[in-house]
Amino acid sequence: MKYKNLKYTYNVIGFSLIIFLTLRESLSLLLVHTPLEKGTVPFTLISMAVYLLACFVPVVVMENMLGLHPLLFKKTKPADAAATAAFGYLIILGAGIINSIVLMLLANAGLQFEPNSMTLPQGFLNVLLYFVYICVLPPLVEEIFVRGLVLNALKGWGLPFAVFVSSVIFALMHSSLHNFLIYFACGIVLAKVYIAFDSIWPCVLLHFVNNTVSFVQLGFQQKANAQSALFFSIYIYIMAMLLGYAGFKYIQKHNINLAFSFTRIKDFRYKIKSLCQSYAGICAFALLLFMAAYNSYLSVI
Repeated sequence: MKYKNLKYTYNVIGFSLIIFLTLRESLSLLLVHTPLEKGTVPFTLISMAVYLLACFVPVVVMENMLGLHPLLFKKTKPADAAATAAFGYLIILGAGIINSIVLMLLANAGLQFEPNSMTLPQGFLNVLLYFVYICVLPPLVEEIFVRGLVLNALKGWGLPFAVFVSSVIFALMHSSLHNFLIYFACGIVLAKVYIAFDSIWPCVLLHFVNNTVSFVQLGFQQKANAQSALFFSIYIYIMAMLLGYAGFKYIQKHNINLAFSFTRIKDFRYKIKSLCQSYAGICAFALLLFMAAYNSYLSVI
């Protein structure tokens, strides 16, 4: 790796995130003001191209500036990856329940947020392209960027530190401060999976499962009646518990190390000082936090 210190690494990560945010927001804004109708095939295809460009340009920047390449192709047993995905999804589902309880408490206190406003398009081809846009592309490009590069670049300063910072970045990248808890929990689980296997593919699988289940649930909520949507959600919870438990037993039997370490982050003052001296890192964090807070503010009912 080419970097000499933590400050330089912060700057590279921050610079890459600024590129990501600039491309994602500016190109998306331009797309919204085109004559193309949202939900149509051309609109979805261009949205996919914008998302890929916004993600892969920072990846190229980080690879070149840090001399670092994500571990993509390390061989992983399909059964190991499947068991890990099942158990990991159960943990993420639990975090989602906690996040929902927090939102309910906030609503009772008078601070209520709009639910997911995403709507599925009409027509088989449109839905298929939207599925690729929501469930296939994000797991691939986000795992390459966040786990394959950001976490990898930071783990030389300790795994707890690398897991924490990469998970915070992952959560803020989703621009939803009121859903920070669920995205942060996802980031921690995915980081641990990456560390256990030294490969992004189990992370991609888990990320894909999570997004796909949410996509199907959204479809039931919008296309089916309320009773069918409720039964489907109950079915998902039951299957997640059964498969998650089976995955947990498999992980125990085959000694896959997914233990969560809550070790204190060492040299904490040095790491904070390096961040404060990293102008690109500070700017990127401020932008991520502002956009997440602003989107949550717009979601307040």
